[in-house]
Formats: sequence, structure tokens, C-alpha cells
Amino acid sequence: MSEPETVKRFLGIVINFSRTSTFQAICDFTQSEYAMMLVSRYCEDRKYAKNHKFAKVWTPADPNHEKEILTAEAQAPGVMASFAAKHVGGLLFLVRCTRPELAVAVNLAGRHVASWTVQDDKILDRIFAYISHTSDAKLRFTGNAADSGKLSTRTQVDADHGGCKDTSRSTSGAVMRIVGDAGTSCLIAWRSKRQTTVAPSTPDAEVVAYNDGLKLCALPLTGVLESLQDVVKMYVETVNETAQVVIKSNLPKKLRYLKKTQRVSIAFLHDVMSMPHHHDERVASGDNNSDLMTKPLERVLHWKHTREIGILCSMDNAK
Repeated sequence: MSEPETVKRFLGIVINFSRTSTFQAICDFTQSEYAMMLVSRYCEDRKYAKNHKFAKVWTPADPNHEKEILTAEAQAPGVMASFAAKHVGGLLFLVRCTRPELAVAVNLAGRHVASWTVQDDKILDRIFAYISHTSDAKLRFTGNAADSGKLSTRTQVDADHGGCKDTSRSTSGAVMRIVGDAGTSCLIAWRSKRQTTVAPSTPDAEVVAYNDGLKLCALPLTGVLESLQDVVKMYVETVNETAQVVIKSNLPKKLRYLKKTQRVSIAFLHDVMSMPHHHDERVASGDNNSDLMTKPLERVLHWKHTREIGILCSMDNAK
């Protein structure tokens, strides 16, 4: 019987495994073919020429999107209204598998699928323009044998308070990696989701984002890793000092209404983060990669976070 071969393709994702040294290896995941299929399909529905060249954009969404004042013309029905659901659905698969940096832009487009406007045409066109210039993007996992049995999880959480101009609701963001001191870094989970109710203050929004990141990313995946090694350190990082103090000090009276409005229990967060090997840490705003999941960012910050979570692309090095 021949030796099993390394998986090279799964659900349209091309997988490339290679060793960089005796102890270190990298694994790249890319959906270049799928991405360009989406672009081609969009151009066909948009009635663009077959070899249409999109203008170069450095980010998938306009950083000034939420500040833009919409005119009556921008709120008129868009030409892509009947195709919006198809294209947003195709993009969601791309975001879920290998392109987390597209999450916020695709979320913006997805909010108006049932009430599509000219402004939404503009948002969708920019997404596909960005994809057409970043089709070679790949998600890289780096592993080092020296980290075997000593891996930990690191989850960063953030919120964009009142960022949605339609509803004034905040957006929660989280990125979760398996990391090791010898260089292991694998982005395992990410999420970008608009909160269910309006948060009256930044600490409120940050606590909700913390709760979402802990319950839906950090705890489940740390539990999986615990089946492979005896002790797993779990780190959860946030930028908001007030939210951190509330959770550490177990002060539910300060934000007790969150249990009714957002289904968030301060006591639960406190108890979980008080467990052995669970660490609550503060991270500087510019170093919080989950900021990428909360709002459109300007070029430099967008590519900084994209690079740090493990996405490599030739456009990142372009002038």
C-alpha cells in the first residue's frame, strides 16, 4: 500500500504544505481560482467588458464610508439589486475560508441585500475591484516542532461603538490564533458581527464584543486544543480598560442591564477568566488585529493587521 499523499485541495481551497527547516513548516491556503470566478461572474452581471480592468483600490471598503452623507441619487435602487444576494453569498464563502480581511466590507454589502441602492452598487464594486488586485492572497499557518505540547490560544476582541449609521449599533470583532513561543502562529477563527441592540457607551460595546469572542472563539477552540496537550494557556486581549476592570472586578451592578439587553453575564465572564491558565490582557489599539473586523480601515492599518494575522499578498508590498 502506498503512503497517503498530502491533501492539496479541499472544497476549492488549494493547500500548499512545505518545510522551511527541520523543525519548522508552513501551510498556505488560497482560493485564487474561486476569487477570480466570482470577479468574472460579477463583471458578467454588471455588463462590464469581458477583460474589464478595475481601478486599483488598496482596501476592500472606503474608510470614510460611515461618514459619507448620502444623496437622493445614492439612495435610488441600484442596478445590481436583483443579483445582490448571489454575489454577497459567494463572497461570504471566500470570507469564511481564507479571506477574513474582507469581512467588514462584505458585511456592509450584506446589510442591504433586500433594499439595494446605488450606494450599495458602489460598495460591491469596490469589493470586487480589491479582489481582482489581490487574487493571489493566501492565508499562512506557521508551525514549529519546538512548540509541541506548549501551544496557547490568543484571542483579540474589539468593538466599533455606534459605527452603523443606519441603526447606531456597534460591530463586534474577534480574531483567534493558536500560537507558540518558537514561532507557531495559526489564525483559526475570526468574526465580524453587528450587535443586536444599541450600546449606550464604549465599555458596553467592548464587553459585548469580549463576551462574543470568548464564547464563540476562545473557549470552544481552547477546549479542542486541551484534548491534545495537558495545559493550554488562553489569552483574551482587549483595548478598553474600563471593560477590563468591570470583568476582572466582577462588578455586575455597573452593567447589569447587559444581561437583559445583550444576554451578557458579567459574573460568567469574571468566573471564566479567573480560572487557572486563563489570562485577561490589555493590548494597544494599533496592535489589536481584531480592529480589522469592526470597521473599514485606512490603507496602512489595513495591511498591517492583514499581514499580522497571516494573510500574504503581493499587493501588500506594492508602492
